[in-house]
Amino acid sequence: MLANTVRNGVALVAVAVLTWWGVNQVKQPAVRIPAVAMPPHYDLYARNFVVTTFDPQGRRARSLRGERLTHQPLAEQAEVRSPALTLFPSAGEPWVVRAATAVVPDRQDTVDLQGNVVIERVLDSGGKIEMFTRNLQIRVQRQTAETRERVTIVHPQGMINGLEMSADLAAGRFHLHRDVHSVLDPPRRAAAEGVQ
Repeated sequence: MLANTVRNGVALVAVAVLTWWGVNQVKQPAVRIPAVAMPPHYDLYARNFVVTTFDPQGRRARSLRGERLTHQPLAEQAEVRSPALTLFPSAGEPWVVRAATAVVPDRQDTVDLQGNVVIERVLDSGGKIEMFTRNLQIRVQRQTAETRERVTIVHPQGMINGLEMSADLAAGRFHLHRDVHSVLDPPRRAAAEGVQ
C-alpha cells in the first residue's frame, strides 16, 4: 500500500514537471494590449438645459443655462459648454454672465468661467453695463466676482479698462486694481442724466 502511494506520488510529480517543461518549450509571442486613454467617466449629461434656484422667500436667486452639461464624479466637478449664469440681486435688474465654458466644482459655491467672458446688466435708466474679460470666478451665494485678467467695462458714460477686478454684483460695485484707464463721454453722460 505504501509502495502504491509512493509510486502514484512520483508519477504525479513527473506529470507536473513534464507539463511545466512542455509549456516552457512552446514559445508564443507576448500579447501586448496598446495603452488607450480612458474617456472621462460621466454620471450626468444634459443638453440645452436650464437650472433655476430660489431663495427661502421663493424668489429666483440664480439660473444657469447651457448648451451642454457633463458631470465627472471622479473629478468632482461639472463642466458647462456655452454657459449663461443669471444672478438676481435683491434690488435692480439681474446680471447675466456668458462664457465659452464653465467649471462648477462639487460642494463649492464657485463658478469658474473661461473664454470670452461677458457680464451685462440693463440699468433702470435703460442703458446697459457690459464687462469683457477672459476668465472670471464667481462666488454665487455672495454674488461676487473676481479675475486677474484685463477687464473692459463699457457703460453709458464711457469705458474703463484695467487689470484685475473684484466686484460685488449684489451692490453693483467694481474695483479695478491696476493699470486703470478710462474714457468718459460727457455728452452721453449729460443726456443720460437729462441735462441739456
